[in-house]
Amino acid sequence: MKLRKISIVLLALLLAAMAMIPMVSAVEDTSARTRIIEQNYITKSEAVKDAQAELSRFVENGLLDMEFSGAVINPEPVEIYDINGMRLYYSFPIEDGKKRVGEVKIAASRVFGAPVISIGHGPKSFNREELNTKAAQILKQAGFTADISSARLVCYAYPKIGLIIRSSTGSNSEKELIIDAYDYSVIPESDRTSLYDSMTLETMKSGVASWEAQKTGPGVDESRAVSPRATISKTLSGFTLYSQEKTNWCAFATAKMISRWYGITRSQTQIATTVLGSDQTNQNNGATEIQMRDEFYRKSIQQGGLGKSGSNILLGSPTNLYNLIKTEIDGNRPVVINIGIQPGQSSNYHARACAGYSRDMSSGNTYFYIYDPWPVNSGSLTWERWQGGITPYTSSIFVL
Repeated sequence: MKLRKISIVLLALLLAAMAMIPMVSAVEDTSARTRIIEQNYITKSEAVKDAQAELSRFVENGLLDMEFSGAVINPEPVEIYDINGMRLYYSFPIEDGKKRVGEVKIAASRVFGAPVISIGHGPKSFNREELNTKAAQILKQAGFTADISSARLVCYAYPKIGLIIRSSTGSNSEKELIIDAYDYSVIPESDRTSLYDSMTLETMKSGVASWEAQKTGPGVDESRAVSPRATISKTLSGFTLYSQEKTNWCAFATAKMISRWYGITRSQTQIATTVLGSDQTNQNNGATEIQMRDEFYRKSIQQGGLGKSGSNILLGSPTNLYNLIKTEIDGNRPVVINIGIQPGQSSNYHARACAGYSRDMSSGNTYFYIYDPWPVNSGSLTWERWQGGITPYTSSIFVL
């Protein structure tokens, strides 16, 4: 009996130890990922050089509008952090005189594999002071005292930007708040995601090696860094950007862009009604990829849809995505690229239209020309570097 009891105890301890192994491994992996990110931070001065070189290259290769040809990089960037507190990227304003014409986002760590995250017109600038004030007001209404000194700008769900702020009451309870930088909506935890968390440790190591191999950072001959490179590119001339009219209407705004391309005029309200019916609550929550495919893109024009019965969904960000999208753009067919947290069934994603591609034949870097309906009532237009399987693309809708 004693032997049996000892055996049972030993078995219980063994099972407990086995259960702890994945937990320990996960902690070690997180720690290793944090170390490699921070060990490969680039300084602001390094980022300035990269931003200047990339702006020159994109202009020389004819990938940016004429208004960028005389523009320069403002050397004082806005630093954007990951929701986990690590530096994510530098957002450099691109200016022509005193006029802001766009922005270039330069990765803050070499784990991204190359300096550029995106470059182009970008979203409109926002008022940081007004954002701080609004955050403090929201916290005060909830019974908390705002600590503005703790506030940081974060990318809470790429590419969306918000202000994260922490505060405490007299009882030492603490509240963390993220509000969108443009519409001041409070972002629930379920709608937050880390761009760094989309990368594995091996992907980060590969990214560092790729960055160093491309030699686009400091130490490279300046004339080489800004010289034009051979590129393969195409954009759909005449494609129109429409901003989303409500917080969760990115899919409807994207559908309006694509409808316009095919000569069909649909308002965002009409599209929302076609997909979800007239119930206002349902419309405000947005629609899933499957709902957009079945209830709009595939639905007949007579029923309020686009009549593209062959439309299909591709989940994730497969390694051949660039080639697949290139084929569509070459066929003059824009693609919906969804980015976010949950693929497939969930409406917790962000829809954008892709109407162009570019490939740097020297570095192998690939870019998609993204018509983003966010921010609300503004939108943005950028070249976004596609980073293979690590880019948090949840799905694409091929409108056929």
